[in-house]
Amino acid sequence: MPNRSILKLASFVLLSVIASVPLIVVTCDSIVFDNECEGITSECLMASYISSLPIVISSNVDFASQASANSWPGNGSATTPYIIEDLNVTSGVISQVLFNVSDTDVYFVLQDCLLVGGSVAVLLENVVHGSIVNNTIHDANEHGMLLTECLDTEVRNNTVYHTLVGSGVYLMWCEDTIVTNNTLLVNTDRGVLVDYSSLCVVERNIIAHNEYNGITVRDSDHIILRNNTIDGNSGTGIVLGNSPLCNISDNIIGNSSFRGISLEASAYTRVHRNLIVRNTYAGLSIEGSNSAAVLNNTFYNNGFYGVRVESNYVNVTTNNFVDNRMGLPPGAVPQGCDLGIGCLFAHNFWSDCLAPDSNHDGIVDSPYALDGPSLSKDYYARTVVYETQMMHILVRPIVLFPPLSNNGTVFSDSMNLTWAESSDTFRHGISYSVYYNQSLAQNWVQLATELTSAYYLWNLTSVPDIVNCMVKVEAKCTEGLTSERISSAMFSIMSNTTTTSTTTTTTTTPGWDQGLILAFVGTGIAGIVVATVIVLMLRRRKGG
Repeated sequence: MPNRSILKLASFVLLSVIASVPLIVVTCDSIVFDNECEGITSECLMASYISSLPIVISSNVDFASQASANSWPGNGSATTPYIIEDLNVTSGVISQVLFNVSDTDVYFVLQDCLLVGGSVAVLLENVVHGSIVNNTIHDANEHGMLLTECLDTEVRNNTVYHTLVGSGVYLMWCEDTIVTNNTLLVNTDRGVLVDYSSLCVVERNIIAHNEYNGITVRDSDHIILRNNTIDGNSGTGIVLGNSPLCNISDNIIGNSSFRGISLEASAYTRVHRNLIVRNTYAGLSIEGSNSAAVLNNTFYNNGFYGVRVESNYVNVTTNNFVDNRMGLPPGAVPQGCDLGIGCLFAHNFWSDCLAPDSNHDGIVDSPYALDGPSLSKDYYARTVVYETQMMHILVRPIVLFPPLSNNGTVFSDSMNLTWAESSDTFRHGISYSVYYNQSLAQNWVQLATELTSAYYLWNLTSVPDIVNCMVKVEAKCTEGLTSERISSAMFSIMSNTTTTSTTTTTTTTPGWDQGLILAFVGTGIAGIVVATVIVLMLRRRKGG
């Protein structure tokens, strides 16, 4: 199909970014940027279209007349829609709409066309039952597609890139409209913009490297945003403004220049089962959006808080918070902030709070304290990460002994190294290796490997005297994924002296973050590319 050339372009854009990232472990189950177009020149692909002037249709009668004149198949019924296909509509006139339909309620499909230039490539006004399917749109001077006052319309399997001013797809005053399985890349404004609309669905789209937000919803309600892959946009991944009762679920959102998701005056919104990764600021910001629910998400390595709440009666429960606040030692600053009233944080996993759990009930004995004047705490912080098939994480172990309070201590004879155990989102088995270094040397000396318990009795008489020694614990799952943590304390070993070692009580002060190794896999949800975009956002950091 002609559209494969643009899929190749998308592949090239994405793989160019991937090439700059050292660590990617990916599977891609849904869309494959294959090699079937290798060797086909752009001239050959252009030749497969039929050149056409811009099309303007203003009524049902006009549609029937033009269908007859142009031999478009179909009669406008639900079972036999008008089909307009395989056209090349290209215009250098920046004020010209390439395909414009208004005031119709007949069924029609615009498919497999190439639309280049003009002001807006596709403009539907007061249209019911329209479908825009499998087209390639680029270099529109305003929006790729603009749908106003439309009902029961569909935008599916299109590729839209490089709009010069506007968004890839713009819905205004629409209802029961679906935007699905599109690829929206490198547009000057947003990937998808929704204004004054209701009961619309934006799902299974790849939305990447747009120069503003990935998806923006304003002054709308009951909008569903699900199963989208949103990466590397210059603003925020998803923004809701004055749009209550929306559902944001099963999206992968990463590498945004600002936030992952921002809710602004959008009450009763549900944020559920999203993977929110490596956004520059907060993973999720909730402002003036009372009674929102944040459930079963994974927040990983966002630059600011995993979640920041400035709203009332928000529930934040059963989420994974892993290594947010990039560049800071775990535990130095909480991964969440509560500036609201009556908010609930409960049963979350916090990677900087794994111990102690003296009764082995899977709940950390001490509550996890959040930032903010509300003084909120998660009294049921979990010791084990929640399982998720969206991303493979092996949580870093936290070195418990020697703790930071032993910094500068001299040890002799023996040391009982202990650590809080790792856990794995894929529920793999885990073993540990223990290392030490000599006087801040870069090389680590292995003490033991294939340990299954979270402690190691170190016979210090077997090593030479060392000043400024540190230990490192490395976790490894049965599939070979590793993660590690270095002790906060820097101590000395004088095993050939009579110095008495300090027996400080073990604390849960975590060590410095040494870099999580992770891998992406497909979500298993048909039609979405889980790893073609977001995988380009994760870097491996070895040894700090």
